[in-house]
Amino acid sequence: MQNFLVSQVVYDAVKECFDPYEEEVSQRINNDINSRKSELDNLLKQKTTHEINREAEFNRLKTLHEGIIEQLQKIESAYSNLLAYYS
Repeated sequence: MQNFLVSQVVYDAVKECFDPYEEEVSQRINNDINSRKSELDNLLKQKTTHEINREAEFNRLKTLHEGIIEQLQKIESAYSNLLAYYS
């Protein structure tokens, strides 16, 4: 019985020493997780914004390309008409 009491006292003393350490380590881990989550959220926001801008730029260039093709067809048609007129 006495060994049990000594063991319990030693256990309680060791636990008392390690409880604040455990709490501090847990707090540091939580802070690190929250910091990394914040970084990842920021990167995800930047990625989303970049993708939106990329899509808008793609659509702008596609419209520009279609306009150029249309103008080229008009020029080719006018050139063909001019050649037919002088032939």
